[in-house]
Amino acid sequence: MLQNYFKIALRTLRKHKGYSFINIFGLAVGLACCFLILLFVQEERSYDQFHDNADRIFRVATSAQPPNDAPLDRFAVTARVVGHTLREDFPEVEAVTRINPWNPSLRVGDEQFYGEEFGFVESSFFEMFTFPFVAGGGAGVLDEPNSVVLSETTARKIFGTTDAVDRTVTLNDSLDFVVTGVMADIPENSHMEADVFVSYAWLRSQNEAAETGQWLNLNGYVYILLKEGVNWRTFEDKIRLLTMDRNGEQLTQIGFHVTHELQPLPEIYLYSDRQAEIGPTGDASYVVLFSAVALFVLLIACINFMNLATARSMERAKEVGIRKVVGSTRAALVRQFLAESVLLCLVALVLAMALIAAVLPLFNTLAEKELAYTALLTPGFLAGLLGVTLVVGLLAGSYPAFVLSSFRPVQVLKGAFRTSSRGAVLRKGLVVFQFAISVALIASTLIVFSQLDYMKSRDLGFTRDPVLVVDAQSAPGNPADHYERTKAEFARLADVRQVSASNTMPGNNAWLLIYFAEGLPDTDSRRAQVAVVDHDYVETYGMTMAAGRDFSAEFETDLTEAVMVNELLVEQVGWGTPEEALGKTIRLNGQTRTVVGVLENYHHNSLKLALEPMIFAVIPQTFAFYSLRLDTDNLTRTMSEVERTWERLFPEIPFNSFFLDDNLDQLYRTEQRLSRIFTAFAGLAILIACLGLFGLAAFTAQQRRKEIGVRKVLGATVPGIIGLLSKEFTALVTVAVVVAIPLTYYGMGRWLETFPYHTEIGANIFLVTGLIAVAIAFLTISYQALRAALTDPVRALRYE
Repeated sequence: MLQNYFKIALRTLRKHKGYSFINIFGLAVGLACCFLILLFVQEERSYDQFHDNADRIFRVATSAQPPNDAPLDRFAVTARVVGHTLREDFPEVEAVTRINPWNPSLRVGDEQFYGEEFGFVESSFFEMFTFPFVAGGGAGVLDEPNSVVLSETTARKIFGTTDAVDRTVTLNDSLDFVVTGVMADIPENSHMEADVFVSYAWLRSQNEAAETGQWLNLNGYVYILLKEGVNWRTFEDKIRLLTMDRNGEQLTQIGFHVTHELQPLPEIYLYSDRQAEIGPTGDASYVVLFSAVALFVLLIACINFMNLATARSMERAKEVGIRKVVGSTRAALVRQFLAESVLLCLVALVLAMALIAAVLPLFNTLAEKELAYTALLTPGFLAGLLGVTLVVGLLAGSYPAFVLSSFRPVQVLKGAFRTSSRGAVLRKGLVVFQFAISVALIASTLIVFSQLDYMKSRDLGFTRDPVLVVDAQSAPGNPADHYERTKAEFARLADVRQVSASNTMPGNNAWLLIYFAEGLPDTDSRRAQVAVVDHDYVETYGMTMAAGRDFSAEFETDLTEAVMVNELLVEQVGWGTPEEALGKTIRLNGQTRTVVGVLENYHHNSLKLALEPMIFAVIPQTFAFYSLRLDTDNLTRTMSEVERTWERLFPEIPFNSFFLDDNLDQLYRTEQRLSRIFTAFAGLAILIACLGLFGLAAFTAQQRRKEIGVRKVLGATVPGIIGLLSKEFTALVTVAVVVAIPLTYYGMGRWLETFPYHTEIGANIFLVTGLIAVAIAFLTISYQALRAALTDPVRALRYE
């Protein structure tokens, strides 16, 4: 019986090749979209799941509530003493490990190596996390202060082999460390990244006080492994006020309230949005959004199937009637039509797998991932693909199957079914629904592009382009010792208009420090971003002074006694006007400095964050970047000159630079990825919807061939017939636009509200969207309408 069902299904598919192609191709595209997103979601959700004890590992995070209702600061970092205390005083904790990033130089013999990421870790790190060793390792691998563990790739890079145990590497040109282990490279789906792990014991030896004090020095990451059976929520409540309990008096004096939270290891990548993350993070909301978009695309493909199946029901009505007359039951008919639907989906599945293989590189580019096709071929994923396909086949074919099988043979054979309007109403509703989804995706794409354009084109309060930033973090020695010479050499270049040195630049993080302002009580501490700059920073970036002066080389006291602030800080501390703030004092890191200038507010961070109060100071020993404002039409030549200057100054250090504008664009990578994904899926949604509309238009034209022939004999023109056949579908698409507009306005309005600074959703966006949708639909329908209008009326009148 099953063989007979599939034989009939194959005959039906061959008989109606056009409809079959539309259904199969539309479903294949929908399935391919769905499976690609499933692959993306699986990879996003797999982060840190490979650790044996992933369900018992947690990161201890810190939240600090500044005084005066300032925004809550949420940090991924924690003071080292917190880790020490958890290990010593809490029996629920089985193990603790601490991680502190480091940025030393690396040398083996006389050869320097660059590009590695370093971190101080304790030996317990390798006991807590599942990172296997390919050489050496074992218990206490980093117990000795001069020990180091290399990744497999790093060992091969610097020694040419993984057999590197007991060899020596030199860090910061003077510190010798012995390799005690070589570990396998950290997998891509890990939220932490590093190539060289240095013994935490060495760091401890440099600052023993941090082990038992310095509760406000948030400079590292603390991970704990809870014992079996410990409820992590209960334990989180127990340690929430740990810092306040141990150091509350000092914190109360400065008006801060500090708490701790536990972050489950498998949730860090997708759900953590704290400052100072240890590595790049994902976004669970975008995973959900992409999944919803892919589901909508698949739903549109299913709607196409249902639309065409119900449209063809009039053709198959007589078949159903005859089958019932000769004894076929409704159940048998339902099974037959479901078998046809499942067979179509299986064929679509094969085509979908081929489409995925073809477009996976493009999808990886859009999603900024490195997804592998082989991930689809695992038994579990294949079973999931087959399951989704069967479910889609059964759901998409269920309505046509039950409707077709319900026809009464007497009425069908008399032709009464043709007068029923049930199928027409359903088809119209489904066309409206699928085009409403498509219109919503198009409008959402335009809104995302509008927000991106707004963030990129908004005046940020400084010069964006062309500013070349030279990364000098790897330059040897104290930055203050070579600052003047380096700056002077860059300034001599003909195309360099201005040079400035700093420890940050717009678009990069600045320090977050506590300060006390004149005129406020001693217990009223505030938090501000602190940027270390030289006396040409304001001019190089084209910023504007609201009052007072910039730093100047003519004032030697600027190094130790002066600060500049921005207008927002003046407003928040209540100093009045910028002019009135001049001469006021700020106590920062134990030093009292005088305000010599007030800068107009500028956006140091991305427009996804609100403006922050800022303090500027001159501390040459912390300079890490040189910003060169260029005046040239030949950037390639200028870049070569800058690079040659760097090689002359630091011949052993690779030249590393970037343009400020490119760096600022990186702040919006997530939104750029969202716009690319939306564009691709909106295009696919329209394509699939138009395929269905194309099939329905073809079917309608076929059903009305005799009417068209009569109209042409009576003098109807080709444009008139095209309008006759097009107006119904065009009206449906117009209704879809009207339905989609309020839903899109609400949904994307909520998304825009997540930005402190955002564009407005204008009527022009929906006008453009509506015109695009109606134009595409009209062109799709017009092709079939034109074919019908050009048909010889004699042939049409003979058609039955």
